[in-house]
Amino acid sequence: MRNYRTLLLRLYTSIFLIGLFVVISVNAHAQVIIPVELSLNKAVHLFFTTPVKYCDVGSGEVSFKSNDNIITLTATKADFAETNLTVVTNDNLCYSFLLLYSSVPRQLNLNPDPKKAKQLKSFVTPSKTPEPAKPNVKVPSKAIELTHDSIIYRRCRKIISMDPAYQEIAVVQKQTGLMLSNVFVDDSCIYIAFYIINHSKKVFAQSFINFQIVELKGLLETKMRGPVKKPVFIYNKKETFAPLKTELMVYVFNKFVVEEGKKLCLEIGERDGDRLLSINISDIIINKAAPIK
Repeated sequence: MRNYRTLLLRLYTSIFLIGLFVVISVNAHAQVIIPVELSLNKAVHLFFTTPVKYCDVGSGEVSFKSNDNIITLTATKADFAETNLTVVTNDNLCYSFLLLYSSVPRQLNLNPDPKKAKQLKSFVTPSKTPEPAKPNVKVPSKAIELTHDSIIYRRCRKIISMDPAYQEIAVVQKQTGLMLSNVFVDDSCIYIAFYIINHSKKVFAQSFINFQIVELKGLLETKMRGPVKKPVFIYNKKETFAPLKTELMVYVFNKFVVEEGKKLCLEIGERDGDRLLSINISDIIINKAAPIK
């Protein structure tokens, strides 16, 4: 009987230790959800130890951009419902974030701890539907010429004297940047001002400047593009941008709106080069632009 009890005790002990080992192992590999607070007027940056090869956000009310090992997050709607962000880096670490709205985020720059990520055995970036070929549309040559006394011209002059309101809507590639400055409307027109910043030592000659309403589809936000919008006037029209210079341009269009959930994509391509700059302007910025008088 004593031998039977001893064997039974050893069996229970073995089962307990195996169960404890499983629990410890599961906890050791459990993924930690990291909370991140976002707001409308502040950009939050996530800095990872290796480049990002995949990211996806669960809501269109959060805008994100990925550049090497940095992800930039911005809310496009106040008090958005909490959602998630998944990020996979080149070393197959999978990070999970809970995105929350806060008018005053407590942290604007975060360095996620790799220990809080889940190690994936392998990860293949999901394939995406090929984008339609980008039309190689040059700046329209038929944009009207206005006298310095015209109302549109005077309003463009007023806009370029104002401080930029949307510095967070920007992109940089090979020391060349594109940044939204301001958006205004009057009774019949919409005015979109943006900077082209050439900090390189090479002239940036543009082959096209496109404005298109886009809808972001799928995990990797494939752009479904609408027709290219034609400006009625271009203030400070430029075909080339000198090295180490910054230019501010204003494109004027007949007044339009952007459907909810879609964006206005501003895209600039380099002639005889590989620099392509693109920013997405939310429907809220366009549809609720301030009036200019």
